[in-house]
Amino acid sequence: MFRGLAKEFGSQLWFNCKYHPQVNPVERVNKVVGAAIRSYIKDKRHDKWDSNIHEIGYALRTAVHESTGYTPVFLNFGRFVPVHGLLYGKDENLHQFDLQPTFRDIYAESMDRLLPLYNEVKRKLDKAYHRNCHYYNLRRREAPLYAVGDTVWKKNYVLSDASKRYAAKLEPKFVKCKIAEVLSPLVYRLTTENGVDLGRYHTKDLKPDQTRNSD
Repeated sequence: MFRGLAKEFGSQLWFNCKYHPQVNPVERVNKVVGAAIRSYIKDKRHDKWDSNIHEIGYALRTAVHESTGYTPVFLNFGRFVPVHGLLYGKDENLHQFDLQPTFRDIYAESMDRLLPLYNEVKRKLDKAYHRNCHYYNLRRREAPLYAVGDTVWKKNYVLSDASKRYAAKLEPKFVKCKIAEVLSPLVYRLTTENGVDLGRYHTKDLKPDQTRNSD
């Protein structure tokens, strides 16, 4: 149903690898949201964590982004959402845009300035991307390349289950698998040695089986 809905709206679905949240920007936002919830909870009951979620959402939407220099709500809707009514009319808080909805002509004129503003934001985001890429590559090592049929060791992600007397700490850290398909130099589809499909995995979770592949 979800695939059909995406196709109907002309959206292309992209799936990331298992246990590789780095490729999903939402996970970075979730980290910020989690930290904000913890700051509100403190000594309160943990089952009431959602009681302040509207305040957290408002804070994130109206906070100036470090890379863009603007708030998310401003870039999405072209208006400044003040925290307090006394902030209306203060240009320094409105990014030099007087966007009070009662003045339609001013609002329409400000909307015309959004396109060059978006271009400015894009340049800032590109600059931030290349800066972060540079620092990431300073610690990055070249990943080994695998071919279909290669035997590899995959990192074993398991969870403990007290009800079944199952301890994740006692499980092997890696399990032996085979490369079934090369999706990219960094992404591979794996199967067990018996041919059971395991899905897509990032190369960070793989290491070569030196004894088997050397043969």
